[in-house]
Amino acid sequence: MIKNLRKTRVLVGLGANMPSSLGTPKQTLAAALERLEDEGVSELESSQFYRTPCFPIGAGPDYVNACASFLSDQPPQRLLALLHAIEAEFGRQRDQRWGQRSLDLDLLAYGDDVRPDLSIYTAWKDLPME
Repeated sequence: MIKNLRKTRVLVGLGANMPSSLGTPKQTLAAALERLEDEGVSELESSQFYRTPCFPIGAGPDYVNACASFLSDQPPQRLLALLHAIEAEFGRQRDQRWGQRSLDLDLLAYGDDVRPDLSIYTAWKDLPME
């Protein structure tokens, strides 16, 4: 018997400021959205792509950013692991906090839960800039 899995509305922030093996940051974001569809998310919608300044100023090229909304039957921890795996497929290395990125996928909300929670956000925000 197959269970009827409940799907949850998810919001993910996308960003890139370095090329990946697939091309420019804009091409990389478009390919990342396709990868999410390959993983079985449904009702995928995306904002337009925006150019935003790199932070801290002068740390690299400007970013291309967007936000995606979709339904998923994955629990949040598994979904975050999937996002990290997709980042790695596109050449993302997590070796510098404010480093340049070929792809950044941030889990912003899972249903009514904003991610990360306040305690994790506060710990991250209070880290030294370096």
